[in-house]
Amino acid sequence: VVFSIIIYIIMFIACGLYNDILSCSITAACLIYYFVWGRKHMKSDAETRREVDEANAALELELPTAEEKAKLDREFHIWLGVALGFCVLVCVLFITYWMM
Repeated sequence: VVFSIIIYIIMFIACGLYNDILSCSITAACLIYYFVWGRKHMKSDAETRREVDEANAALELELPTAEEKAKLDREFHIWLGVALGFCVLVCVLFITYWMM
């Protein structure tokens, strides 16, 4: 989370004043929308729990076997490595471009 905040701040500073003002304006508009309209039309916790319970009952989830779980874990670790690699690459390219 801290890394994401630092990258966001670097990108925010690099964008320029117009884009900073635009980003803050859009954020303020979204917050106003949420507090004025969104909170009034939210479902209650009990209603949300009931819907989730109904959806879970309809799905009847099956737990994977040990072999399937090992395969899924291996796939997850491969995708995690690829995603982290691209994240680092993009950050390095951004910082290199920003420093030039």
